Amino acid sequence: MAVIERIIIIYMMIGLGFVLCKTGVFTKEYNTVIARLVILVGSPCLIFDAIVQQDMTKDTVTATFQMLAATVLFFAAGTVLAHLLAGVSGIKRNRDAGVYMALMATINASFMGFPLMQAAFGDRGLYFMAVGNIVFNCFLYSYGIVLINYGFESSGSLREKILPIINPCIIASVAGFVFLCIHKELPRIIMTPLEQIGDITIPLAMISLGISMCGSDFRTIVHNRDLMLTCAFKNFVWPAATFAAVIWIPMDPLVKSVVILMSALPPAISTGVLVTKLGRNSQVASQGTVMMMLVCILTIPVMFLLITHLLGT
Repeated sequence: MAVIERIIIIYMMIGLGFVLCKTGVFTKEYNTVIARLVILVGSPCLIFDAIVQQDMTKDTVTATFQMLAATVLFFAAGTVLAHLLAGVSGIKRNRDAGVYMALMATINASFMGFPLMQAAFGDRGLYFMAVGNIVFNCFLYSYGIVLINYGFESSGSLREKILPIINPCIIASVAGFVFLCIHKELPRIIMTPLEQIGDITIPLAMISLGISMCGSDFRTIVHNRDLMLTCAFKNFVWPAATFAAVIWIPMDPLVKSVVILMSALPPAISTGVLVTKLGRNSQVASQGTVMMMLVCILTIPVMFLLITHLLGT
């Protein structure tokens, strides 16, 4: 399928969600159910199916380690740049500086990353995104907590901090890798439902995104200077910097493509959940997530076109 056709199809599904919300067919309450279905059921099925479909060749093993290393560097560099921007721009003087930096440094893997990589690059692209998501979850529930609590005393037991790492997407990833490594093929009576549930994930995620755009008060958001600076970094500076850095690195072209497109993803929904749980400013987190989701509808297609043109993936 042509690149432009893929982008148009994604836009159409997002537009459908927006129209369904505007006409009252779906409400925000419905969207909560759809989002949970995507994150807790659809994405895990999509991930598991994509991983077990891979062939554990020497090239796959090499590319997997490349993805792990690239993702570790990705989040390390993103965190350093978030600190630098927050310091230079004066965001660090804001009592919610940690929330702004977390919005800059995290990505929406479960809700947007998995469906998008599947739509853009197929099962192999989704496989690499699943590898990157393991690193992201370890980052979010370790240093991510430190980042959100910037300027505050950290609270909560070690168990409370580590337990969220064990979520359905991580379980599906680990299970998929186990079956892939032992070369165990599951019967069709199990795989067929997983494939069919996974197939509905992309449309549901995009429709849910359209519903999220409906009814947001963007007038409040655009008057928040620190939030607009955060949005500019997340949606423009970071993708451009990642593209400029990764494009020259000698590694698997698809790994490059996934990492670059990953940089254009909006902040994780789980970041907002974590912000709320830690007692920080959840309004800033939710406003920033919605705003950056809206802007990424414009930036992701641009990055996708560049990747396709230069890397041929």
